[in-house]
Amino acid sequence: MPATPLPASPAPQDGHGADPALVDAMNQALHALIRGLRLHRLDSWDATLKGLNFIDLGIIARVDRDPDLILKDIRTALGVPQSTLSSAVSRLEERGILRRTLSTRDRRSYGLALTAKGRRIVRAHEALDQVLAAKVLAALDDEEQRRALTDLLGRAARRLSGGD
Repeated sequence: MPATPLPASPAPQDGHGADPALVDAMNQALHALIRGLRLHRLDSWDATLKGLNFIDLGIIARVDRDPDLILKDIRTALGVPQSTLSSAVSRLEERGILRRTLSTRDRRSYGLALTAKGRRIVRAHEALDQVLAAKVLAALDDEEQRRALTDLLGRAARRLSGGD
């Protein structure tokens, strides 16, 4: 089904250099994508992910990738305040997903280690990431559209994270 053309606007008026009609269309598309992929309910994909939010998953993934991280590294990588990180770590610790450890890198700091439950969550999250990406790509008509979307999302992500 061809996309409905957006109405033309004479000049950007939102202060961000984008046509307000285009901003509205993007907003609607992003919300529809979130709903369509059920990102607000990850446990609808895999019960292992029940009750986890994006910050929780970010902490778990970073600890899995680099067990030598200290809490400050995680806070910086996720861009969250200390209080948010502390609350999330305490919650994950109470749920038996990770445990605090003395850092081998800096004895004055805490590190984190995943439990067996935490490692199961990592595997479930990695598998879900692959399924979600495949579903989005499968929703497009051809390889050219898939590559274009992937390239554009990558470009936007790099710029939003300050990497471009």
